[in-house]
Amino acid sequence: MLRDRLIALVITLTLHILGVALLFWITLSSRVVSHTKEITLIPVGVLEESTSQEVAAAAVASSPAPEPVAPPVTTKPTPPTPAKEAPLVSHSKPEQTMPAPKPKPVEQPQETAAEREAREAKKAQEEERRRREEINRKVVGAFGKGGSKSQEHNGAEGNASQGKSIGSGFSLAGRSITGNGGMPARPTGFRPTRGTVVVRIVVNDEGRVIEASERLRGTNVTDPTTLQAAVRAAKATRFNPQPGAADQEGTITYHFDIQ
Repeated sequence: MLRDRLIALVITLTLHILGVALLFWITLSSRVVSHTKEITLIPVGVLEESTSQEVAAAAVASSPAPEPVAPPVTTKPTPPTPAKEAPLVSHSKPEQTMPAPKPKPVEQPQETAAEREAREAKKAQEEERRRREEINRKVVGAFGKGGSKSQEHNGAEGNASQGKSIGSGFSLAGRSITGNGGMPARPTGFRPTRGTVVVRIVVNDEGRVIEASERLRGTNVTDPTTLQAAVRAAKATRFNPQPGAADQEGTITYHFDIQ
């Protein structure tokens, strides 16, 4: 904007200077005028009469003609060029979006040694229970197909498994024991003895043993306390329920080896 104003001022001053110079030149040229002198021959007799006239004519001829005055040249001032408005430039900074905060990882509580041992022991018990249930299912299926002739094997029935002092097994087609690791309840309150007791059982549709008695075939223990302990343990055993099923008859076998 300031630059445009300076340019306009320079142009205006230049035009004025040119106008003044033009007027000055016109004035000087009008003053330079060439005058030619005329010689007039006057007769001698009329010298006195023409002297006054000649003097007057000479005076008139010698007087310079009035100089024409040129009218002043008026120049219109050039209007200043309007300055162009500069476009407005916004210097607003773009809004910065804040990144979403990352969720902090949840710290898991550290497992103590006791908790770890308990978890491992529970896992081992669960694996042992599943193993026994799998054995029971396989043996029960075998007994269901073979009938009563296949219920005894080397003096033991069903899926009898040997322990340190008492081994037990059962034979009941299509049923499995619930709880106690899939094994029959263990007898308690008997004298040290060695031998086998076979208990005949009847199981209802709820899986409860509603009848239990010693069976002579396969039993070689004669001690009454041991026989009663085996019957009590057989009654405490629970099988999986089968709603609407008829009562089933089977056996539970206990092997005692306590001296």
